[in-house]
Amino acid sequence: MRRLGVTQELLSLVTGLAHYLKLLIRICLQGALKLERETSNTDGLSRFLNQINSLDERLAQNESLDPIAESLPYVRGESDHCPVCTKPVEDKCARFGDRCVHLACMRCKSCNRELADNLNEACFSPSTGNVLCYDHRMQYADGEQGFIFITRLQQYVHLLLVAHARLLATLRSQGALPHTSGK
Repeated sequence: MRRLGVTQELLSLVTGLAHYLKLLIRICLQGALKLERETSNTDGLSRFLNQINSLDERLAQNESLDPIAESLPYVRGESDHCPVCTKPVEDKCARFGDRCVHLACMRCKSCNRELADNLNEACFSPSTGNVLCYDHRMQYADGEQGFIFITRLQQYVHLLLVAHARLLATLRSQGALPHTSGK
């Protein structure tokens, strides 16, 4: 570890990666057990474990992709922070492109109208990071519609990707991983 120049940042990234992986596994296991309990079907847990076993096949399919290019959007600091309040987003949220916004922050910048329950009326200005209602979208030239609701599970998957991408970027920057290798 000393040879890699382990820093507090690296330890934090590894801890975050493990945390989100643990949360995902726990949610999936709870969901499988709840499915079995509610439907009196003993197939839920085995289906979940079969899905886990099929990950090797999916990883083999993804080997042809460029991992560095694929991970760049996740390395940026704003990939897991709300553009409105600048705090991390770790729960259900609304997503516009690659930006996540807390549901509590889904208010029009101009009229303070609540938009979390009506995402099709919400617009986003990528240049300013402002949320706007449909009526005030023209205040910014780039105000566009396109928010989608993101579940807690979907957000944890996103956060896992962010943590993984940042870990790889940190390891590459410290020379622990080659910059050109996809492995």
